[in-house]
Amino acid sequence: MGTSTCDEIHMARIFVHEPTSLWTAELERTFATQRDVSFRWHPHASDLLNDASQADVMVLVVSPEDASLDLIRGIRSRNSAARLICLVNEEEPDWEHLARECGVTSILPDVSVKFRVIELIEQLLSVSASGGFH
Repeated sequence: MGTSTCDEIHMARIFVHEPTSLWTAELERTFATQRDVSFRWHPHASDLLNDASQADVMVLVVSPEDASLDLIRGIRSRNSAARLICLVNEEEPDWEHLARECGVTSILPDVSVKFRVIELIEQLLSVSASGGFH
């Protein structure tokens, strides 16, 4: 009997932390035809932290405040490889600087046009795929 070899395909896991599932639903619709991408909505920070080690990309819809920085630090302590995108409701240069120091990959306004966020996720997935997921 012959054996077949098949490269294991890794499904990119994207977690979205937001109080409502608006971004999650929009991203799921956009990536619906891509079988190698999955989304999981995490409305509660504690649940996100519990699952953080499983994510490849995280989209955080947050306010620029200390609690958000604590969440980012908590994520980083559990998963140093995940790409983090923050969608913030107001521009706060000092917070953005601290968030980047904590390991945030990109910061965009939460009213960003959908295609900008999707384009960024696609770029991050492309980089991750060429370098391999963790």
